[in-house]
Amino acid sequence: MERYLRQPKRKVRPDEHRTVTAGRLREPLSPRRVAVASSPTDALRMISAMLAFPGLHVLPAPAHAVVGWWELLRCHPVTGGDVFDPQIAATMQANRGQRIYIFNTDDFEVFPELTVVTP
Repeated sequence: MERYLRQPKRKVRPDEHRTVTAGRLREPLSPRRVAVASSPTDALRMISAMLAFPGLHVLPAPAHAVVGWWELLRCHPVTGGDVFDPQIAATMQANRGQRIYIFNTDDFEVFPELTVVTP
């Protein structure tokens, strides 16, 4: 869980913007990612710590991102909790995001529109 609260290894330039989708904020709270679920208080503390990273902005999810999400689901059909990866990809595309830094790179390699990087 601590890996989500670490600052990036390299220094962020003042003109550089880093973004996160709301869906990624739940990442350290996912039973797929952590052994023990956090309490609501701890979860809010972790999310607050992530949002305090310098230069980090939460991407909005505009209405047209839903259309993009549906299109991605048609091209890459998934079920269950896996539907959120195309949602994140669609939100990034709607905001003209091209590069995603993520630990589960395999889930995002199917989207040629994105450059997938392990942090």
